[in-house]
Amino acid sequence: MRTVQIPFLNKIKSPHIKKYAANTGWLFADNFLKQVINLIVGVFLARYLNPEGLGSISYASTYMQLLNPIAMLGINAIAIKEFVNNHEKANTIIGTTFYLKLISSLSAFAILVFCAIFLENLPEMRYYIIVVGLSYLLYPFQVIDFYFQSNLKSKYTVLSQQIATVLAALLKVLGMIKGYTIGYFVWIILAEIFVSTTSQIIIYKLKIKLPKWTFDQALAIKMLKESLPIIFTGFFIVIYMRVDQLMIQKMLDTKSLGNFTAAIKLSEAFYVVPGIIAGSLFPAIINGLKISREEYLNRMQRLYSVFTLLCIVVSLVVVIFGDLIVSILYGEAYTQTSAVLKVHFCNSIFVFFGVAYSQAFIVEGMQRFTTINTIVGAIINVLLNFYFIPKIGIVGSAIATFIAQFYSGFFCLLLFPKTRVHFKLMLNSFNIIKTIRLYSTKFRTLDNE
Repeated sequence: MRTVQIPFLNKIKSPHIKKYAANTGWLFADNFLKQVINLIVGVFLARYLNPEGLGSISYASTYMQLLNPIAMLGINAIAIKEFVNNHEKANTIIGTTFYLKLISSLSAFAILVFCAIFLENLPEMRYYIIVVGLSYLLYPFQVIDFYFQSNLKSKYTVLSQQIATVLAALLKVLGMIKGYTIGYFVWIILAEIFVSTTSQIIIYKLKIKLPKWTFDQALAIKMLKESLPIIFTGFFIVIYMRVDQLMIQKMLDTKSLGNFTAAIKLSEAFYVVPGIIAGSLFPAIINGLKISREEYLNRMQRLYSVFTLLCIVVSLVVVIFGDLIVSILYGEAYTQTSAVLKVHFCNSIFVFFGVAYSQAFIVEGMQRFTTINTIVGAIINVLLNFYFIPKIGIVGSAIATFIAQFYSGFFCLLLFPKTRVHFKLMLNSFNIIKTIRLYSTKFRTLDNE
C-alpha cells in the first residue's frame, strides 16, 4: 500500500481525514478480497454440496449464531469507545474486556453443547454443531481487533484475516478435489477463525508495546451495565436474522434451507459494507459529538445518505439481473434462490440504517431504543414467518424479514421523540440528487480540508 499511489488519498491534506479514509480503505480491501474469494469458492462448494449439504452446514452454524449475543457480551463497540476516550488506560481496557469475554464465551459454548445433545436427534448434526461452536473459545482474543480499530490500525486485522481467508479457500478446494464429506468443511469454519486469531496475536506481540494486561472490576461493572441493552438487542437481532433458517428446516426441509442459504450468502456479503464503514468511522462519530451536536448530526446525515445511495443502486441491479446471477453462479439445482435474493437485497437499506443508528445510539447513550426496536422487529418476523412459510415457502420467509427490517431499521424511529431526529436524517437521505451534489463538492474541495 505504501508504494501504490492512490489519487483520492493524495488529494486529502487533513491528516485526520486521511487516517479515517486509509483505515476504511484497508477494511474495504480486506472484505473485497474475502468476499471475492468466498464468492468464487462458495459457489463451487454450493454446487458440490447441493442444496441439502449446504443446508446442513447452514443449520449447524445457525445454533452458534443464535448464541452469539452471549459469547459477544455486547461490549465490542463499548470497548472501542473506551479505547478512544481513555487511550492511556489501554492495557486495563484490553485486560478487562478479555476476561469478560472469556467468561461469556465459555458460557455460550456450554449452552451450545447442551442444545446439541438434547435438541438434535441426528448424531452427525450434533457433531457439526459442536465443532462450529468451538469457535467461541477464540472470541476473547477479539479484544486485539478492537484495539486495532480504535487506533485506526485496521491494516493489521486485514492482514490476519486475509491469511485465514486464503488458507480456508485452499482447504475447501482441496476438499472438493478429494471428494471429502460435509464434516471436513465444517472443520474449516473453525480453522479459519483459528488462523485469523493466531495471526492477530502474533502481529500484536510484534507491533504493540503495551504493559501487562490488567483487570479492573469497576470498569468491568461499568461495561456490563452499558452492554446489557446490547446483549438483549443482539438476541433479538439474531432471532429475526437467523430464526427463519431454523423455521425453514423444521417447517419445510433441508433442500429448501439450502436454496434460502444460497441467496442470503450473496445478500449478506453485501451486508458487511455498513459494518465496515460504520465501524471504521465510529471514532469519527464519537469525536463529532465532542465538537458539537450539529457536527455530529452532520456526520450522521452523510453516513445515512451514502448508505441510501449505495443500497438503491445495488438493489436495482439485483432485481433486474437476479435470475441471471443465480443461474450463472449456482445452476439449476437452486431453483428458488433468485426470488429470495431479490427480496433480501431490497431489504438492505433498512439493514444499513439499523447498523448506523445503533452505533449512534451507543454514542448518545440511547441503547434502550435499539433494544425496544429490535424486540418488536423480531416478534414481527417470527409471527410473519409462521404465516408466510406454509403459504409461499422460502420467499415468504424473505418477505417476513423485509417487513420486520422496515420496522426496526426505519419506521420505529418515528415513534419516539428522542429518535425522530434520526428518522428525519434518514428521510433526507432519500434525496439522491442532494447526496450526489454534496459528495461531488466534497471531492472537489478535498485540498482545502
